[in-house]
Amino acid sequence: GPDRPPQPAVQGIWLGADGRLWVLGKVADPEWASGLGPVVNGTASILRPDDAFDTVLEVRDPATGAVIAAARFDRLYPFAVEPGVAMRPLVIEGGWFRAELTEVVAITEGH
Repeated sequence: GPDRPPQPAVQGIWLGADGRLWVLGKVADPEWASGLGPVVNGTASILRPDDAFDTVLEVRDPATGAVIAAARFDRLYPFAVEPGVAMRPLVIEGGWFRAELTEVVAITEGH
């Protein structure tokens, strides 16, 4: 099988109402190989994205780039559909797709 994890990527970026920069991305899950399918012509397709990737969310100061808050989630939310909302497609009964929307908020100490 592949000997390198899938590449990380920025999935979305937005400026929040509070002036902070939000970055939604994906990184390889520690058990990334369990999300891959069979190798064909030297390439393995990703069959189970939740097993291959984790979601990373960072809140940054746009002036300095400093990370104010960060979190990592075991499920993959590959789309920012609007500021503050991440989405992941789910396959449901009959092969239909359903969009799971998740509101993202930063909770800081004292707030």
